[in-house]
Amino acid sequence: MTTKQLRERLKLSQDQFAARLRVAPYSVRRWESGKCKPGTLSLMRIKEVFNVEL
Repeated sequence: MTTKQLRERLKLSQDQFAARLRVAPYSVRRWESGKCKPGTLSLMRIKEVFNVEL
């Protein structure tokens, strides 16, 4: 599942998703556009905050 798919499944805006992860909304936009991938710390945070397996 991509970060965008997860965010949409949770019905969160990019800003809300970013706030929950304590990252800049710009980072979420870059992940979703494919310009970069979430780093290890961000992936760990996604797993922890949203209780998902990556």
